Amino acid sequence: MEKKHTRNVVVLLLCFTGLFFILAKGLVLDPNQKPTAHVHQPATGFTLDWIQGQDEVGANGAPLTLSLFRGKWVVLNFWASWCSSCGAEAKELEAFWKKYKDQDIIVLGVAVHDQLAAAKKFAAYFGKTYPLGLDVSGKVSLDYGVSGVPETFLIDKDGVIQERIVGPVTLSVLEQKLHLQESNPHATSAP
Repeated sequence: MEKKHTRNVVVLLLCFTGLFFILAKGLVLDPNQKPTAHVHQPATGFTLDWIQGQDEVGANGAPLTLSLFRGKWVVLNFWASWCSSCGAEAKELEAFWKKYKDQDIIVLGVAVHDQLAAAKKFAAYFGKTYPLGLDVSGKVSLDYGVSGVPETFLIDKDGVIQERIVGPVTLSVLEQKLHLQESNPHATSAP
């Protein structure tokens, strides 16, 4: 009976020790560090319904696809109308779009797990004029490994993801990441 009790205590101690190490490791991990499996890989193609912007980019009735923008830098931003930090970022993305839309750069917003009416209302409220698509099922965001909104991917002219930005972006961060400079506003190179 004593051997069985000792064995149970040892097993219990081993379980608690293992659990302690798992929890301790979780405490030292940076939650802002996300896997970068997609960086420097070709961007996954997709087809979505338009929310707005098809006339702005000359889509002429074509569905919203990433391939429409081949040959341009794409700032692919995943957002949602129910996301509070997406509102603050919306004004920054709009300012970036207005400043650089004539320089082979597209800002493309994708509303994730959202409804068309809510996404349109959000876009109007925050003055979004850049192209927007709707990912009702969340499949596109899953394909990109998005863990939460907002999240942004910088895709180069050849369709390769060069950068992944978790959390809200700003105009200045986008300019820095895309190496846009006031002295040469047409210079866009890979980060």
